[in-house]
Amino acid sequence: MSLEEHPWVAWVSVAGAVATGLVALSGRVRELLRPLYAWLTDSEVRHLERVRRIEVAAAALNDARNETLMKQIAALSLQLDASLRASREAEQRHAEEMASLRAELAAQTNEIVALRAELAEYRNKGE
Repeated sequence: MSLEEHPWVAWVSVAGAVATGLVALSGRVRELLRPLYAWLTDSEVRHLERVRRIEVAAAALNDARNETLMKQIAALSLQLDASLRASREAEQRHAEEMASLRAELAAQTNEIVALRAELAEYRNKGE
């Protein structure tokens, strides 16, 4: 068997022919696949831009929510302060009224004691 008739030589020849064909076609295949590759990479870029826009919108919405909540908390704080102030004023008025009523009660009690003493004195005189 000569070297030219050896099966490996035939297989190497076939492989060389296929490789030559692929090299010749690779330029054409590359040109055919270039729009698909561009579309795929643009799709990824569009996806990343969309995600970025969503994140920016979410951050803006979060900032707006935080601002609204801070305003609500400030208004609630003012309401609580006003309520506490009104409660303290009412408590002070109540304490003043109680002191005034106690003074009146003491005066009325003294007057009752004086009237009882006077009544007792009057009864003693009548006997």
